[in-house]
Amino acid sequence: MLQLKLPSTSSRQHKPTLQAKHLRPEWDPITLLSKIDHVEINHTRVRGGVVFYSVEVYLKHRVSRIPTNVKSASGPNRTPDYVVKRRFSDFDLLRRHVGQHARREIMGACPYCDRFRMFMLRCFKQPKVFVKLCVGVEARKKLLAGFLNRVVELAVADERGAARLPRVCQCPGVRAIPILVDQFMRRRYVV
Repeated sequence: MLQLKLPSTSSRQHKPTLQAKHLRPEWDPITLLSKIDHVEINHTRVRGGVVFYSVEVYLKHRVSRIPTNVKSASGPNRTPDYVVKRRFSDFDLLRRHVGQHARREIMGACPYCDRFRMFMLRCFKQPKVFVKLCVGVEARKKLLAGFLNRVVELAVADERGAARLPRVCQCPGVRAIPILVDQFMRRRYVV
């Protein structure tokens, strides 16, 4: 008599199909930039003939689902989380450095850099010398705020999964651009 031994279900190991979400460290520039809700430039100050723009940074705050009697800090009367003073030349320098890093790879090699490259080519609302000479301070404030919001949005957007690639496999722009934008948006700015 022949007996067939069927494998028991208890001996099979169940392999989960879900993968753990990749978490970036708290100090990572993309983590810090993803906390920015939006940027506004409402005030300027002139010192020594130089116009300084007050970059007001508003961070995203976690919404608690626990009901409270305290009103939320969102709305038109919300104060910025921090303010950074920048000159027009600082904005122009950021634009040039981001453009240099985005152009290091050939077109199509890195979708992350391609998005920055296309933004630099197609968007005319950027801090350039022509804008500085031909546009008033009020128009420059709107232009610079729109520029910064778009640059932060592009720096955080990561369609190709660059976070999952080892740092040595990433193109130089993926590593450098978020650092440049993060440094600009904080009190420190090193170029």
